[in-house]
Amino acid sequence: MFANTLALGVHQGRGRPCHDPDASRRRARDREARYRSRNATRRRDQDRQARHRLLSRRPDYFRVWRQAHAATERARRVRWRLTHPELLREQWRRRSQRRRVEVVPLPPSHAHHALFDRAWEVLHRLGVRRDDHLASIHDPRWEDACSEAVLAILEGRDPEAAARSVLATERRLSILSVRFDDLERLPAGA
Repeated sequence: MFANTLALGVHQGRGRPCHDPDASRRRARDREARYRSRNATRRRDQDRQARHRLLSRRPDYFRVWRQAHAATERARRVRWRLTHPELLREQWRRRSQRRRVEVVPLPPSHAHHALFDRAWEVLHRLGVRRDDHLASIHDPRWEDACSEAVLAILEGRDPEAAARSVLATERRLSILSVRFDDLERLPAGA
């Protein structure tokens, strides 16, 4: 009777663990059906009240109950694993599939565009290799050289000479770069 007043499932009142969260609601529904009134109006009110009791239960009710009865819950899980090995394997399979990350290959820069393909052919002749890995696709020097080669093709200039000049400028700038250790030795005005 005490379990009924709390709107708990029959199993919680008796102290047995629940393996199925909906079992409590089903049992409550059956219990309500047993004590249904013969009067139609009263029966409608009873149905409305029963529905309200079922819906007004907190959504985290079962989680809180499991936390409060940790030892019982542990034993229930062990029993479930022993009796349902196929469902356990299915759970593991689903989890491992969720963890598996789909690897999407990076597209080459401006993939399948005629002008950029011609520019990359020029860069290949100069020794620049565009690989499929991230560092080479997004290397700014090579992208700048490719853009300059495309511009030279559009303007009617020599794309190889344009790409060489950009790569040489970039090389000069990389030679002029300063190591982090040398920053404190630089004069204040520099």
